[in-house]
Amino acid sequence: MATSAGLGQPSVLSTLPKNLPLDFLKTITDQFSEARKIGTGAFGTVYMVYGHSS
Repeated sequence: MATSAGLGQPSVLSTLPKNLPLDFLKTITDQFSEARKIGTGAFGTVYMVYGHSS
């Protein structure tokens, strides 16, 4: 596990979810709506999301 500045604490990136279901992503991005698109970069498109309750 990557650590933050060698202090033995997990880095922020290592604590983020790795595998999110496609249906969940579609729900929080309003089906990948152009209206929710806020940018595109080297790692893909960035969408504004909203809270989701199961």
